[in-house]
Amino acid sequence: MLTSGEGQIASSTDLYNLLNLGTRASSAIGIMADTSIQPQTGSVESISHQFVLKATALGGAFLSKTIDLTITVCGGEVLSLASLDTQVYSIDIPMNGATHTTIDPLSFFSTTDSDCPSIEYAVYNSVNPNVAPSALELTTYQIDQGSLKLLPTELGTYTFILEGKTVSGKVAYKNIELTVTCGAGS
Repeated sequence: MLTSGEGQIASSTDLYNLLNLGTRASSAIGIMADTSIQPQTGSVESISHQFVLKATALGGAFLSKTIDLTITVCGGEVLSLASLDTQVYSIDIPMNGATHTTIDPLSFFSTTDSDCPSIEYAVYNSVNPNVAPSALELTTYQIDQGSLKLLPTELGTYTFILEGKTVSGKVAYKNIELTVTCGAGS
């Protein structure tokens, strides 16, 4: 990647300074270019920059293209809960025992900037959030391909914590209670 003057982007360039990379504790991992991002008014910093991509062939011939880029830097956003109440689900197990519910976990969280939503999820035991769910709990609720799946096979009440995390590592926790009963006619 080169600057608009075809110099390499390094610690002395404007882009390096605009991204404030010198003061970051970790490297700039996970920067994604998204040409559909609209101008921001929230807490996320958007940086406009121009650079040149240059390809050089073995014989010395080259081709360059100037690129206008807006970089959106997440990290100033605040992730919170859409509702502070415990989310309660009641599911009846039919006679054949096959039932499941798929829920988009994004619906439990809100962020101060829509370009930096929660994108990673995990479930934890509600009694001790530092303990992963048991084998029975994992067959009852789990995160699968970004969705919360409720897959009850045994009667009971299960409480657990759903963690949402943004790309910059901001987290929020949602309490969920699942009550599993025997369906009518079972």
